[in-house]
Amino acid sequence: MQRLEARIAEVTRDCLDRMQRSGPPVDLVGSLALPVPSTLICELLGVPQATRGEFQRAVETGVSASATAEELQQASSDMVAFFAPLMRNPDHPDLAAAYGEVSIEPRNRAIRTVLEESREKGHLPPETDLEIIRHILSGAIATVLTTFPDSSTAQEMGDYFIAVLRHTTYRS
Repeated sequence: MQRLEARIAEVTRDCLDRMQRSGPPVDLVGSLALPVPSTLICELLGVPQATRGEFQRAVETGVSASATAEELQQASSDMVAFFAPLMRNPDHPDLAAAYGEVSIEPRNRAIRTVLEESREKGHLPPETDLEIIRHILSGAIATVLTTFPDSSTAQEMGDYFIAVLRHTTYRS
């Protein structure tokens, strides 16, 4: 951990030095808030120096307030394409497990909880296989978010999920 803290300080100092050399005005996000974590993430994952620019560009687009829906969707696809091989890298066997633990599992637990509550309230038959319903809903979430990333309101998504659930024995 001390080695990591020292590296964080070094990367931060390098960014601050570049900001000072370039003079005002300074883009704080582009000069510090993005390069520090992205540099450290790339180093921790063993991303080759030659491909770090791709990662940085996708991150910059993903957090840009001026990016179009198409640019955001492309940045998201680029990030998935960038990380997919790293997730399978035998040098980082715990990466996929860690991603699942912090991203996928909390979502799955939340969906399971809602489905269990729905079954307890009588909205789903007692014999309903909640794991199958969870997989269907996860697919529905992915479909909506990738097909209509910026045009679905919370109400529209809720209506869509209820429609999906109705086709899977949900009773309102």
